[in-house]
Amino acid sequence: MIKFTNKLYRYRHIMQSLSQQNQPLFIFGMERSGTTLLRLMLTAHPNFCIPPESLFFVNLERKYGSSQDLNNQIDNFLTDIYADRRFREWNIDREKLRENLTAQKPLNYSTAVATVYQTYIQQFDGEADCWGDKNPWNIYHIETILKYFPNARLILIIRDLRAIYASLKRNEKKFAKTWKGACIANVVATTQQWQNLVEVIQHYQNDQRFHILFYEDLVTNPEEELQGVCNCLGVSFSQSMLQFNKKNAQKKLVPTRELGWHAKTFQPVSSDRIEAWKHELSDSELAVLEILNYKTMLHLGYDCIPKRWQFHTLLKFCADYSQYIYWRLSKANLQRVIGKIREGLVILKTLQLSLTRNLSQNSIQ
Repeated sequence: MIKFTNKLYRYRHIMQSLSQQNQPLFIFGMERSGTTLLRLMLTAHPNFCIPPESLFFVNLERKYGSSQDLNNQIDNFLTDIYADRRFREWNIDREKLRENLTAQKPLNYSTAVATVYQTYIQQFDGEADCWGDKNPWNIYHIETILKYFPNARLILIIRDLRAIYASLKRNEKKFAKTWKGACIANVVATTQQWQNLVEVIQHYQNDQRFHILFYEDLVTNPEEELQGVCNCLGVSFSQSMLQFNKKNAQKKLVPTRELGWHAKTFQPVSSDRIEAWKHELSDSELAVLEILNYKTMLHLGYDCIPKRWQFHTLLKFCADYSQYIYWRLSKANLQRVIGKIREGLVILKTLQLSLTRNLSQNSIQ
């Protein structure tokens, strides 16, 4: 009888939660912009539960999105979803997920996706009644998100581009063997993602489903900013959101492989490093970033005094542009072209170092 009651409770909980499946929340922003911090703060709220990053939703959409009923494809769906290394870090019980998927009739793609997230809630945070997703890559998939969840709430967090670049640079150096982000510490790649973010803001800024906050405001006045987020989501602010670090330590909300670059998520929120980039970027890095992006940075409220192009900044741009092209092609696996570009990249880097050295010597003389 107890076993039956537990199963009945789980079924009712899933069905009740699925009635809200069209109003999940999606957190996005550039890599190293505070998306993980915001995810943990919201997960510390009793109403929300947001698992670690996984792109199974958008990655499997092409295969299963057009199906009206996936009940005959559940085994294939489970095989595909558990093939995702990041999804496996959620540690969802496979049989429990199968049971919940089988209970949904019909099982279209949006219901299947929502059931995955609700199973995570059921297993790890039974009190929450709203699921969410956090991923910097969501910035490229907003149309897909709204196609399946038209009433979803979209939360964009913005951070100073120079601070993002400095953080990427620091991570690549400190965690060279394990860090694989959505962007690289490259002035062209970072600029490209920043421009995509600006386009998203321009397109959705008047959409009532869309909420923007700034990282600098969040870490300086966390309670005020989180109250604004809660108002947007239609819930009351909870003081537990400011204790996110304690829940993170208790529940191990950050995957083990990410603990290195998310070490500060075990500490209370702090604004100490807002301007750390001023001491971490070279003159050429700072100059190129500001030359390429000063208009949008000023528009978003960031102080920026662009410099003129000089020889060493032009060299930095050319070297990073070559590296960016190589990075993009390597993701497309075009090995022959990559080899040629890699040769050119080495030459450009050598030329940059040589000319920079000569310029420094001439200035001393």
